[in-house]
Amino acid sequence: MAKPDGLTINLTHRDSPDSPFYQPNLTTSQRTRKLILQSEARALHHHLKQYPKQHFNSNALRSKVDYQGDSVYMAQVGIGTFTSGPNSSISYFLAMDSGSDLIWTQCDTCRSPGHHCFPQRQPLFPSLRSSSYRKLVCARHPLCYPRRCIGNFCSYISRYLDNSTSAGFLASETFTFYSDSSQKEVVPNIVFGAVLIKYSE
Repeated sequence: MAKPDGLTINLTHRDSPDSPFYQPNLTTSQRTRKLILQSEARALHHHLKQYPKQHFNSNALRSKVDYQGDSVYMAQVGIGTFTSGPNSSISYFLAMDSGSDLIWTQCDTCRSPGHHCFPQRQPLFPSLRSSSYRKLVCARHPLCYPRRCIGNFCSYISRYLDNSTSAGFLASETFTFYSDSSQKEVVPNIVFGAVLIKYSE
């Protein structure tokens, strides 16, 4: 259980050897060049957002801005409760986003008809196999909005400044946090978004 004096977890830089995005074959020069390009792309991305789309010639060919988001750091957490395997949870790297108040991850139910999975390096979360996974029932949880129900369950939709949208069900789940002292803290009933569809306009 989480200690009453707070929780401390490790943050991993996305270019760290511990990151799933780490490229071990890059030289120091290539790694430095990559960081420069990332910074330039981020600056250009925020600069272009200040101008309405109608100010641009839609017939002109423009190269894609390779912007990877503001999340430079990630936190490794365990999600769910499973009886098989050496660990009781599945470990994921979650991007740190100080501009959002919701934790979300893509679930394997996005493969069902009418939903859409987006590419990701980590495996999809098998929510239906976790014994601690519970979708929030409408009118029974303070975080549920009555007009955002799908059937009897609470749904959510989050829109971001880059015009991307994440949508799915709100659910509660057990999260395992790995502290900087190599100890695990298990926190049950954390509300998170079980993503069924994510898209960009």
